[in-house]
Amino acid sequence: MSFTHAGRTLTKVAVIGSGQIGPDIALYFTKVLSPFGVQTIVVDVSDQALANGKAKLEKKVAKGVESGAFTAEQQAQMVAAVTWTNDYQKLAGAELVVEAATENKELKGKIFAQVEALVSPDAILCSNSSHLEPEVIFANTKKKDRSGVVHYFFPAERNLMVEVVPGAETAPATLRAQRPRILSTNIHNPISVSGTGCRAHSTHSDGVGGTAAISRSRVRRAQPGTGTERTYGFSCLWAVKHAPDMPRNPRFRLETRLLRT
Repeated sequence: MSFTHAGRTLTKVAVIGSGQIGPDIALYFTKVLSPFGVQTIVVDVSDQALANGKAKLEKKVAKGVESGAFTAEQQAQMVAAVTWTNDYQKLAGAELVVEAATENKELKGKIFAQVEALVSPDAILCSNSSHLEPEVIFANTKKKDRSGVVHYFFPAERNLMVEVVPGAETAPATLRAQRPRILSTNIHNPISVSGTGCRAHSTHSDGVGGTAAISRSRVRRAQPGTGTERTYGFSCLWAVKHAPDMPRNPRFRLETRLLRT
């Protein structure tokens, strides 16, 4: 079994790092992809981190069963689809790898050197970095066209906000595959944002127009014809253009898209 998106087929995905957010990303993957038979591999050099991450994931799934979010059958399927290991060789065959290690460019470079030697030439390599640019993280990567940043926000298994930052050499096909639909099956109604990011024009799929003002944690969208505003929590931030003239945040892009459920 497999999951196909943007012309790419997934049978195995991987998360490197079982610390703060790695287990949550793994939970998101298995929640969305295990029904399709896709396996999730979590790699960490620390046995204790793996044990903690496994316990964290299983506790959250168990709470989901208690709340009625998951059935007992879904719980068993989700938990069984995740492998926790310190063996990098288990990454072989993964079509998508997300690194969620410490924010250290040397460490990330070392990790991707190992990963690149194990996965196929067309596997997508992503970093969950919150501030390092793709050009820094993947400086020594041989095939930079299949790399980029996919930054999740806590709690990763429930928060649909995902920042996608392509590098200067990221291929268009890779960017299409990195868009949040590969990481979620229920995102819709995009809000496109241009310019400095302070105002936006809504391009909702229902054709209804409007404007949105952006803050750090929410989107206020004017309700057409009502004179009122409604506040939405951020769901996703898709960044696609480089803005080198913005020193406060070198990863900021001139054009972004917000997606919400």
